[in-house]
Amino acid sequence: MTDPPNIYKITSKTYQSQLGEPKFIIIKRNDNNSFERTSPFIIKKSVDFACGGEVEGCKRTRDGNLLIKTKNELQARKLLKLTKIADEDVTASEHKTLNFSKGVIYCNDLRHIDEDTILQELKPQKVSEVKKIMKRQNPNSNSDTNNITLVETGLIIITFESHKLPEIVRIGYETVRVRDYIPLPLRCKKCLRFGHPTPICKSVETCINCSETKHTNDGEKCTNEKNCLNCRNNPELDHQHSPIDRKCPTFIKNQELTAIKTTQKVDHKTAQHIYFERHGFQTKNTYAKTLTNGTTQRTTNTPSPNIHTNTTQSQQQNPHHTPKSAAQNTSAKTPTTEPAKTTLLSNQPHQHHHHHSYDKLEDMDTDYTPTRKPSTTYSSQLTEDLKIKIFPKDKSNNLSINLKASKLKAKAHKNKHTNNSDSESI
Repeated sequence: MTDPPNIYKITSKTYQSQLGEPKFIIIKRNDNNSFERTSPFIIKKSVDFACGGEVEGCKRTRDGNLLIKTKNELQARKLLKLTKIADEDVTASEHKTLNFSKGVIYCNDLRHIDEDTILQELKPQKVSEVKKIMKRQNPNSNSDTNNITLVETGLIIITFESHKLPEIVRIGYETVRVRDYIPLPLRCKKCLRFGHPTPICKSVETCINCSETKHTNDGEKCTNEKNCLNCRNNPELDHQHSPIDRKCPTFIKNQELTAIKTTQKVDHKTAQHIYFERHGFQTKNTYAKTLTNGTTQRTTNTPSPNIHTNTTQSQQQNPHHTPKSAAQNTSAKTPTTEPAKTTLLSNQPHQHHHHHSYDKLEDMDTDYTPTRKPSTTYSSQLTEDLKIKIFPKDKSNNLSINLKASKLKAKAHKNKHTNNSDSESI
């Protein structure tokens, strides 16, 4: 009699391997109706009770059925026994494609072994299907097309009973690397367009040469010029080729999209975004993207608080700035109204001034600072090194302009009182 296993030596990884891998389960109603009007709370309670705990995920498909991803194979076996949800008869079954993965191997030693024998030997490695990739070969190009033979290439498509593709597979004593199987783009054989299969196509049959409505019988060749219906609407692409040509730009684009979806495990919309970024195409701007770009642009365009910009702005707004003595001599000629003052300032030429040193506080122009500070919630910052008042970065341009205008107004008012006192003393 063998001893029982030591449960203390069983790690979490070993326990997960014993439970099995996750599975995808489809739940359908027996009356062919959807779960749109079924309460999501009842669905969760029914699924959790059947599985003995919460599952990895659950969502509703386009046709109204439930797609459930379990955490392990044990939950999947329990969920397959579910028969009722909210007094409705249901049927649970495994998904036909999501629980499987396809890969490609190359083994020259399997060229002359049939597919059934290979499948029988690889079943212990969870292989469910084996298909060889053949190549058409015509020994004589001048002979009839019926003499074309199929030649093995050594490439084999293997389907595994797992949603995760293994990295290697054992072929006898050899170790062969498994690569992702990238299928051809989905194209309708009736209308020759991409994105849907032939059985659900509602369009008319299209000629494989000129892309018009089929006008030839079986065995006859179209004599019109070649024209591709997938490329003729794009002026940047050449459309003078057959729509089934492997060198078609649209076919190459869809082939790359299929490769992105297969290798990166993403949906079609995400694959298109990756494709556009890879080839430098500009995607359509959304509201959030436009708002973000506008905020970033306003932040980068905000002027930096330095001495040069502040002095330049003050010179532009007060180009006739002169010392006190000159201002007192010409104060009688200066109008008192603000509109006339603005007109007079715009007509005067720009004057060059001597640059003052701002190393000490006494060297600053005291006339620029008003006697009364404007009432605002923003406070100016006085740096210890430069000894100059600067505006914070978060202050808007309108507030800055209004503050400077109030300073000029206070300066003019001060000059007016100074002139009146001088005239009274005389």
